[in-house]
Amino acid sequence: VTEKFARIVGDDAFHIARSLRMAVGEHVTICDTESTDYECELEKITDNEVVVKIVSEKASESEPAYYATLFQAHPKGDKLDFIIQNDKRVIPIEVKAEENVRARSLSQFVKDNAGLKGLRISMRGYVDQEWLENIPLVAIDAYFE
Repeated sequence: VTEKFARIVGDDAFHIARSLRMAVGEHVTICDTESTDYECELEKITDNEVVVKIVSEKASESEPAYYATLFQAHPKGDKLDFIIQNDKRVIPIEVKAEENVRARSLSQFVKDNAGLKGLRISMRGYVDQEWLENIPLVAIDAYFE
């Protein structure tokens, strides 16, 4: 991406040329790795390269405000629902869609992994304990903002 033009190469160029069968003059929205969307007009199309003229740019509305890594495991016996990593923090999570919030597997996981604090998402209100934070199900979106 330069100030006025962008180049699309490889599989993406082939997809535009052959699968989508787009033509010079049509408009397309592209994005970069900096969460910017560009409204573009197709200038040149080959199977290996597409050149677009940048018409306008704006901050991406589809990129998340935060990034998280989700790990999935299949432990035997009692299980933990999720383990995510947000920035440098690892967060073990259990989700309870009821008032009964016993979290034996979460409790054991936190005990076995010193320095971690568990997160329980449930129908109960907010509670912050030494080893666990409970977030009401209806407020979870605000927790990750």
